[in-house]
Amino acid sequence: MRSRTATTPSRLPRGDTIVEALVALLLLATGALALIGHTATLTRDERRAAARHHAAALLEARAAEWAGAPCADGAGARTVDGLAESWTASRDADSLAILVDSLRAADDRGGVRAGLVAVRGCAP
Repeated sequence: MRSRTATTPSRLPRGDTIVEALVALLLLATGALALIGHTATLTRDERRAAARHHAAALLEARAAEWAGAPCADGAGARTVDGLAESWTASRDADSLAILVDSLRAADDRGGVRAGLVAVRGCAP
């Protein structure tokens, strides 16, 4: 006759899988939120860089226009694509023409501010 040994079923820890699943879910959610935040930051920085590039192009165009025009006093302002530009052109006693041009974001939230000062000689 063979003796039967009593076997006890292996004890499974109760609740461990639920805790592990919750921890994994928490880690995944944290990672997803970090990616979303990083994407928002990159998008904002990309918009600001594009606005700065546009501002530089406007300043360059104003300087080229001024360099090709006769020496005269003048001033003006305009808003182009959300950038408010104001400039003054004047002559001083030494027959120098001076252009002062400044740009800023029209809504003042874009963080774009740029300026240009140019000087050229003019006949007296």
